[in-house]
Amino acid sequence: MAITSEDDFIDLVKKVETYAADHPGLYTIKLALFSLLGYLVIFGVLVSLLGLVGGLIAAAFLHVGVLVFLIQSKLVIAVIPAVWVLLRALWVKTLPPQGYLLTRREYPDLFTEIDALSKKLNSLKIHEVILDDSLNAAVVQHPRLGVLCWYKNYLLIGYQLMLTLSPEEMRSVLAHEFGHISRNHGRFDGWIYRLRLIWLRIMETFDHQDSFGAALMRLFFDWYSPRFEAYSFVLARRNEYEADAVSAALTSPEVATRALVNVHTTAPYLDEGYWDRFYRAADEHPEPTHAPFEGLIVFLKSRQYNRNEILDRIKKVISAETHYADTHPCVKDRVMALGASPQIPVLPQINAAEAWFGAGNENIVRELDQKWFDENNEYWKERYSYVQDAKNKLKNYPQKPRAELSDPELWEYACMTNEFVSSSAAFRLFEAYKQR
Repeated sequence: MAITSEDDFIDLVKKVETYAADHPGLYTIKLALFSLLGYLVIFGVLVSLLGLVGGLIAAAFLHVGVLVFLIQSKLVIAVIPAVWVLLRALWVKTLPPQGYLLTRREYPDLFTEIDALSKKLNSLKIHEVILDDSLNAAVVQHPRLGVLCWYKNYLLIGYQLMLTLSPEEMRSVLAHEFGHISRNHGRFDGWIYRLRLIWLRIMETFDHQDSFGAALMRLFFDWYSPRFEAYSFVLARRNEYEADAVSAALTSPEVATRALVNVHTTAPYLDEGYWDRFYRAADEHPEPTHAPFEGLIVFLKSRQYNRNEILDRIKKVISAETHYADTHPCVKDRVMALGASPQIPVLPQINAAEAWFGAGNENIVRELDQKWFDENNEYWKERYSYVQDAKNKLKNYPQKPRAELSDPELWEYACMTNEFVSSSAAFRLFEAYKQR
């Protein structure tokens, strides 16, 4: 069966789902064999190429005619780059997660929570805890030796997530993530979970290489990857439900449901209610009027969710259906699997950041604000300058007959009108430009 489109892939996944449901044992064996096939081909080709290079070199030393043939045919020159590409792909050098390193000495309450979850779930050791400015949490396993593994495990925690969840809800989110690396979850499941990421990285490496070896491996992975993805997709989706069940067992189905709904409704609430307004201030002020995360904390403390607004957001979230573009089931299906009664998100009296960071919370806010200024200050100034320049031009353009405007000026006038006046006014200018 050729897999040339998304529909082909979905059809295959559906067949695998049916097969896994009817023959769970055989499905596991097939998936294991499929997983090993990737290793077998890569290392088989590598050993064959190394043997070929070694044999050719040995033959060249023994027979001058072979040496002349190798020089004229450039066979070794073609084979050695192929070996190099394979070795680089196997190494799969990737950068570890970046962010604010949280230490046990500075944030003991946070690590008390992490230790308790690790012990209850019998999870793999977390080597480093990294805080970033996102509204998310994840466990990232960074392969220090590429395909040969030797993982360093990172716990990534988003500060915005901790600001909007209660300690209990945050515990539920972390329990879900720890569930993916739990030894109780099954070593086989964890191996497949990591292997999906490894093959993806290897394919990316081959895609960016232009050599005989890379072309050879692309041929194999073009056939192998979608089939392995389809077979492992079924297990990956099942693991999401199992991680949700772990989360509910360590807290409660109600807390797990509330955290799940909260995460999916809070992101647009913060984007529209705070961040959009914060960035729009660059149109009027040469510098931010307040630090971003310091202002976010004030925003959350001074406002409560509007019930009708939250209900509308929940309806939008719940209307989404599970799709095969993502191993994560839709929120509706995950909530139904948890079996809890409907939960309405509320802003906590004490959020997870306050509870687990304690006095160190102020240091984190300063660090995140400083990082934001370092990365965005120039962009802010450029935006302010652009807006002021655009507004000045918009005052002058109408005073000049449209026929006297050059093509670039008319286009600029139309774009600025669209951004700062109205789309209907800009439409007439774009029509005039089109006529030219």
